[in-house]
Parts: sequence; C-alpha cells; structure tokens
Amino acid sequence: MALEFGIIQMIKRTNLKSTSTYFRFKLKTVLLLFLILYFPTFWGYTSLGTGQLIYLFAIIVLTLPFFLETKSYRFPLPTIYKLFFLWSLTYIATLAIQPFINNEIILKDFSDILRPLFYLYFFIIGYVLGIKLEKSYFLVTSVVVLTLLSFIFDILKFNESFQAITNLYAVFEYGELNYIRYSGTFGFCYNFGFVCLFGYAIALTFYSHKAITFFVSCIVMMLIGSRSVILAFIIVTLLYFFVFSKISALKKTIIIPNVIALIIFLYIVAVTWEIPVVSDSIKYSERLINALSGKEADGSLGTRSGQLAVAIERLLKSILFGVGPAKNNYPIEIQLGYYLSSWGIIGTIVFVSIQLNFFVVAARGLKLKDLFISKFSTANLLWLISALIVGMSTPITDQIRVFQLYFLIQGYQYGIIWPYRYYKS
Repeated sequence: MALEFGIIQMIKRTNLKSTSTYFRFKLKTVLLLFLILYFPTFWGYTSLGTGQLIYLFAIIVLTLPFFLETKSYRFPLPTIYKLFFLWSLTYIATLAIQPFINNEIILKDFSDILRPLFYLYFFIIGYVLGIKLEKSYFLVTSVVVLTLLSFIFDILKFNESFQAITNLYAVFEYGELNYIRYSGTFGFCYNFGFVCLFGYAIALTFYSHKAITFFVSCIVMMLIGSRSVILAFIIVTLLYFFVFSKISALKKTIIIPNVIALIIFLYIVAVTWEIPVVSDSIKYSERLINALSGKEADGSLGTRSGQLAVAIERLLKSILFGVGPAKNNYPIEIQLGYYLSSWGIIGTIVFVSIQLNFFVVAARGLKLKDLFISKFSTANLLWLISALIVGMSTPITDQIRVFQLYFLIQGYQYGIIWPYRYYKS
C-alpha cells in the first residue's frame, strides 16, 4: 500500500497543472511525432539498410531529451515490459545457436537483439504520453493530421524538379509502378497504408461524418494501391459497420445498397477514365483476383508462395529458435513466416503474446464507460486487426518509421487506461 501510494503521488506530481506547461508539452509532443513521421531516411541517396540505420539512430538521439525530461524511465510500467526483455533474450538465443547449425553470423544478428528494446523505448514514450495528456483528442488529431500532410510528398514526386527533396524518402526509381503509388514519407505503399488505416479507424470512431470519411478513404486506398492494405480497409469497414457502430438495423439496410452502388460507380469511373495511379491500383487488384481464381499468374502472389516454402525450410533447420535474419538476400515478407523462420517457435510465441496483450488491453478499454477511452480503444482494436491482414505481405510492425508509431500508440493505449488498471472485464 505504501508503495502504491508513493507511485500515485509521483504520477500526480507529473501532471501538467498550468496552462503554459501543458501547452509546451503539447508542442514537444507534436515535435516528437513530426520527427517520427518526417525525419529523412535518405533512401534516394544511399542503400535501404544504411538509410534505416541513419533514421533509427537519429530518432533515438533526437527523442532522448523528451524521454529524459519527462522522466519516462521513472514511471511504473505495466508488466508487459518483461515480455520485451524476454523477446530480446530469444534473439540472443537465436544468435548463440547459429554456429551449431552451420549458419553464418552477420552484423544484423547482433543489431536485431536490440530491436525489442527499441520497441519498448517507444512503447514507454507512448505510455507516458497517455498518462500526461490523459484523455485528450490532441494526440490522435496530431497523428492523423501529420500523416495526411505527408501526402504533399506524393504530389511533389511527380515533378522531377523536386527529386532532391523526394529522394530523401523515395525507395524506387522515378516513374516505376511502386514509385507512383502513394507512400508519403514511408517509402513503401503498404507501410504508409497501414498508418493511414489508423487514421481511418480514428475518423470512423471519433468523427460524425462517416460517409465523407468512407468516400475520401476509398480514394486514399486506391492512391496507395497496396492490395493487403485495401483488403484490411474492407475488413476494418465491415467490422466497424456490423460490430462496433451503433447504427440501427433499418439504417444499415438503407446504407448497404448505397455503399455498393458508390463502389461500383467509382470502379466504372476509374476503369473508364484511366485515372493515373487509381486505375493502375484497380488493375493490380484485379490481377490478384484472377490469380486466385486460376485465370492468370501474379508475380507478387507467386513470390509470397515461394517465400512461404523457404520459411518452412528455414524453420525446420532450427524449430525452437530459428535461423536469424535472412543472409542470402531472400527475405521472408509474410510476417508470421518471417518470425517463425527467423526466431523460431519460441521467438514467435513471445511476439504473439505481446500482440495478444495489446489486443486484450484495447478490448478492455472498449468496455469502459469513459467515451474517449472507449472510442480510442475501438480504433486501436481495428488497427490491430488490420495489422494481421497487412502482415500477410510484410512484417508490418517491424518496418522502420512504422514500428516507432505502432508501439507508441500501444503505449498510449496502456497509459490512458492506467487509472482503470484494476478494472476486470
């Protein structure tokens, strides 16, 4: 009891009492999010790996003053933090067994040991933001607005005179299909699309104009053009509409035909008028449908099928701890396959356990009577579900710039329900 009282007193002392202090903290929060979303990866000027290292090192250094000033290291953490350390230990175990399975050890084997600790670092920052900002619309609004602003780079990149700027983020050569897909500052369309799905979930749960939100989001998803993101968008929409929304059954029967008609209309317009990017995305999606029905081959689907076979082969080489990161330039892009082949059953269990914890906490927040927490938890729950879908094409929660935001948001979820931590659902 004495320890609990001391913790409560410490939290109370960290509350942002004055208006000026609260305002300054908000500005620092915006700067923090801006750095995560906009600090360059320099992919147009260097290799993918080098750009990732530059970005990661810079973000850690630039956010460290915020971490230290807020005394984030002193906050009593939820017990999930132990899983992050266990996660790192499984990576060490994977590294230790490499010589025994005749695997070459590379630098990434050592650097990946720190990955779970980087994830924990951003989780703690989000957790502190949740406690200090409490039930504020400020964080979610800031994330959505800053994400949408990154569309500016997708407008600029079609003008070659701006390449000096867009090359700070662009991975692909000017004019390629993957170049013209909208990717913001994320370099890859599915990374950007996944973060946009969070904004979409927030808009569905917090904002009243659902029809406008859906219509605009349909266009955004077509501009992004990632099939896994589009599938996740459809599933998130259906889940919200049929499970989480409070729309009456009568209204749903009216809305459904109108939505179907709108989708058919947009499809006809995009196909007939050959709208740049959008028409390409539709054709790309049609190719997957044709491949699944056996009408034609699809390179991306074929690649994923081949990767699944390689993932199983690697897993069988070391079932418990995996073979570590790919050493033959043949990465596994399916998230579950990537974890099983790289970190084995043990590492995958820890990873899945952490994701389940996130899911349970969001579901718990959903049941609370507090309106803000309930809405945010609904949006986060939808985002967590979308990660399962997007994860079919890439290890989405491990991607640079994505994981910083992903674990920060999960930490924020824990932070805002801190006062309800003894709540039993």
